[in-house]
Amino acid sequence: MIQKKFLIVAVTLAALVMGVSISVFALNNTNSTTITARLPNAPEYVCPDGQPASECAQLKLTCGNGINDPGEDCMNCAFDKGCPSGLICGNVSGADEYICHYPAGLCLAGPAG
Repeated sequence: MIQKKFLIVAVTLAALVMGVSISVFALNNTNSTTITARLPNAPEYVCPDGQPASECAQLKLTCGNGINDPGEDCMNCAFDKGCPSGLICGNVSGADEYICHYPAGLCLAGPAG
């Protein structure tokens, strides 16, 4: 009977240790961020006055790598998130978000004559 209890305790402890080890491994892997190198001909990002230092540092690393990274939009990193032909970059919501959209004149144009 004592051997059975010892075996149950040992298996429980082993499972607990393995579970914690797997959790720590998973957390360490999800927090790592890979930054793709900037493209050779990409212009260097220039921080505008008043931009938070952390945002500026992130955009200096990512803007110009050819990938739509978090924090990039058509206004602050046109190299990566530029607008397709026929669309313009603008702030349509009144927030700090810039998106590509059709010019207002195209939407309001009526039928010819």
